Amino acid sequence: MLRRMGGMSGLFVIIAFLWYLVFPSMTACTDMATGVENEECREFITPIMSFFCALPPLIIAVLVFVSNHGAKPKVLLQSPLVDVEGKMHLQAGVQEFEESSKQTQLAQSGMKIGAVLVVGSYGLNLVAGMLVLLLAILCGMSMGNNCGDDGIETFLSWISLGNFGINLGLVVFLVSAIGKLVIEYQLETTGMSTQTKPAVATDTKVKSPCPACGATLRFPVEYQGQVQCPKCDHVFMVGMK
Repeated sequence: MLRRMGGMSGLFVIIAFLWYLVFPSMTACTDMATGVENEECREFITPIMSFFCALPPLIIAVLVFVSNHGAKPKVLLQSPLVDVEGKMHLQAGVQEFEESSKQTQLAQSGMKIGAVLVVGSYGLNLVAGMLVLLLAILCGMSMGNNCGDDGIETFLSWISLGNFGINLGLVVFLVSAIGKLVIEYQLETTGMSTQTKPAVATDTKVKSPCPACGATLRFPVEYQGQVQCPKCDHVFMVGMK
């Protein structure tokens, strides 16, 4: 079960994401004297607490998951089989494996894009928040004489954009990560994996040159009979003494 979730890094993402969702409801914004919830606290303090206490563990979990599951799948290196007529054939399951590998790479790209969006948007919000705090300090030092709303509104719009980027990045990451795990599970049920290539069937071959054109053909070592060269159509015998 743990492997299907992406191992320990996948479990870390799940726990961090649940903490990110539950944390806002854990912040206490209720007046102890009256028992009434303070709306200003809910609108101002809760987002700040979530930004510094709930979001960093989730970002770390996302980066750890991407580092563990973002590597490109191994390329399938496999020699095609040659039948008695000299025709080459791919082994069963190779085409499905290659198609699944492409889908896995697409999901991995989505994971990385989502992680970049989350980290970049978090950095944007951090910078914008520091600038808003700096403007508030300067406004307080000037006793309200040099306080303008334009700068603060600009930085607040940056924060809104950053929040949108964080949410979008999380959605892209989660969809891509789930898609990748589903593809890997489907491959495992068929006996293959993007991490390990399909087992190569052991089939002893013998090489024999065409008497007419010299092309090298491969045949099963136990085969005896006529063979037609696919290059020059010359028919000759192999394995007959």
